[in-house]
Amino acid sequence: MLDLTSVIGLFLGIFAVFGGGVMEGISIVALIQVTAFIIVVMGSVGAMLLTTPADTLVLGVKLTKDIFIFNLNQMEDYAKVILEYAEVARRESILALEKMIADAPHPFLQRALRCAVDGYDPDTIADVMEAEMNLTEEKETNVGKMYEAAGGYAPTIGIIGAVLGLIHVMHGLARGGSTEELGNGIGVAFVATIYGVGSANLVFIPFGGKLKTRAVYNKRLKQMMLAGVLGIVQGLNPRVIEERIKCYYAK
Repeated sequence: MLDLTSVIGLFLGIFAVFGGGVMEGISIVALIQVTAFIIVVMGSVGAMLLTTPADTLVLGVKLTKDIFIFNLNQMEDYAKVILEYAEVARRESILALEKMIADAPHPFLQRALRCAVDGYDPDTIADVMEAEMNLTEEKETNVGKMYEAAGGYAPTIGIIGAVLGLIHVMHGLARGGSTEELGNGIGVAFVATIYGVGSANLVFIPFGGKLKTRAVYNKRLKQMMLAGVLGIVQGLNPRVIEERIKCYYAK
């Protein structure tokens, strides 16, 4: 499901910067500099690669899509599935759930159900699944921190790009360049600073914040699934289980 807030926010931020520049009389062509883009983006990514473990980078590639494509209503969907399992367990037995494990819509729910069918007591199930849940949240949060770290590098690298551009301008001036060429060169040099600050505050830091929010949501989703499975193991009435898990997604 497309997250319109992420899409609209990204395009609105970019439009505000470039559109505002055009309204001030700056040519859009002057704001598009491939060299500055390469310096800022590649430099920021390079710094991110130096500071981030490989497993976090791989996970980051997988999770980046969650910024724009994410189902915020999946808790209600999973709650219905859990209540179906509760009805089956109450009507037949908890062992009847074994044939339903493979079709469970989430790997975490599959593992929790497997523990239940294998006869683990509620405390053991809670310990095992909470350990996995917390570790996954830590990994997903680290992806958000990775993007936020890139947001810290980008402005500084943008300044480096601007300085490199100014060095080039000064060399041109020393060789007898005109005042007009000097002005144009300085303008191009400062585009790197715009890219650095803009990418940090419109892309890297917001992406990191959104992914950290997703990590919290995913943990709450798993907490709901675990609460439902524990209720099934404890033999609770499906209506009681419904009330127990409803608090995780009630608006």
